[in-house]
Amino acid sequence: MRVQYSLSEEQLEESIAADHASKLAEWRQQVSEWEVDRSRPNPYEHKGGTLTIAAVRLELAKEDASDLLQGIRTNVHEDCSMSTFLSTGLELEELQCRLKRDKAEKGLHATDTQEARLIERSSSLQWRIDGWVKLQQLLLPMVTAERTKQAAEIDSMAGPPELFDLMLPSKVVANL
Repeated sequence: MRVQYSLSEEQLEESIAADHASKLAEWRQQVSEWEVDRSRPNPYEHKGGTLTIAAVRLELAKEDASDLLQGIRTNVHEDCSMSTFLSTGLELEELQCRLKRDKAEKGLHATDTQEARLIERSSSLQWRIDGWVKLQQLLLPMVTAERTKQAAEIDSMAGPPELFDLMLPSKVVANL
């Protein structure tokens, strides 16, 4: 396992060095200085702000509003802009994570009420995913082809909604 991590670290460093050599050298210098003098800023601590779904939604909504003011119409569907579609996808992904976590934490002796709430949330999430997939087919036709390909390999549509592959645009574009 240690060999695998070493290889992964080397590959990561090589890819970073290729694109950001000066930043990598600067960061290594900061690490060396911090290891000698711990009163210096810790280079391992995150210094940027936290990116939340709410912040992403706000930014996307601002872009939509700006486009509308400029007379730019980017909607493929009359009821849903691309930014609304994207933020809904992110929200569904978050709901999947929460449901998966809550099911894992439920324990062996869950009450009927707890079981019912999990089943209701699961059903609700499945309905929302079904609607989102229909919009996805309209907005991102290449995903339909990918889903068809996956369905031929495995039954990708079966299973609990928290494990359903949403094929968010960032993932689809990265895999093309």
